[in-house]
Amino acid sequence: GWGPLVPPDCVLPPRVTSLLPSNGSAAGGYTVTVLGTGFGQLASSGVVGRIGHTRCTSTEWASATSLLCVTAPSIGRGHPVTVYVANIMANASATFDFDPPRIESLVPPVAPTTGGLVATVVGSNFGTVDYSQSLSLRNGSALLPLPTLFVSNSILRVRLPAGVGTGIPVLVAVAGLTSPPANFSYSPPTLTAVEPPFSWNFLGPSVTIHGDNLGTGRASDGNLTTVHVGRQVCVPVGGNATTVHCRLQAGDGAVQVTATTGGQQSNVLTFEFRGRASVL
Repeated sequence: GWGPLVPPDCVLPPRVTSLLPSNGSAAGGYTVTVLGTGFGQLASSGVVGRIGHTRCTSTEWASATSLLCVTAPSIGRGHPVTVYVANIMANASATFDFDPPRIESLVPPVAPTTGGLVATVVGSNFGTVDYSQSLSLRNGSALLPLPTLFVSNSILRVRLPAGVGTGIPVLVAVAGLTSPPANFSYSPPTLTAVEPPFSWNFLGPSVTIHGDNLGTGRASDGNLTTVHVGRQVCVPVGGNATTVHCRLQAGDGAVQVTATTGGQQSNVLTFEFRGRASVL
């Protein structure tokens, strides 16, 4: 009933049992209390802590059952925590997780539909060195990887692709950890002019609508903008992100001209169907 006897000149190896807390910022500088046994009886016991392969920036003896480890910067999950007491390694049974990345904002939050804009992604836990961090846009169930430039633990830069729509999820992945999505939007269509501004009402005129963000400007994307001239839906016969050419049926009177791209509606212009010209 007494259990095995330990000779008085033998020292039981240290053992890590738990951590408080068991997670922290990828930026490091986080104080973790390491709980266990066999950490020595004095502050001079010569203790060293490690999280994964990285040594704690400082390890402070608190008692025979607790140490204070200040984390170094790192990323990822499931890092085993080991302790050395007088060069004797503890049996590790606890792991530490660095917090996943998080996006707080995109600057600017709105991009032109033609793409090419370099946006700044502001957040946290991106890592303090370049770990091949990657940003992606969610397109339905698919993820579209984006060219990403690492700046700091809280800043990434990304070149946005052409596209349309609002509330588009953006995610950051670092060392297998993915952030919750943050949303950004493409600019709504803007109309600046209709040429010609009027036509005789007995004609089915061809008109050109000028503006911005009238689709992506890429032929492979097809026509992403719907133009309404009064009750007519303009049938495009070519164009790009700044112009739409279309042919109308004959009409009557002044009508509103609007464009819809990616679910967003433009401002309103006017086109006029005029009566037959008088013959003098």
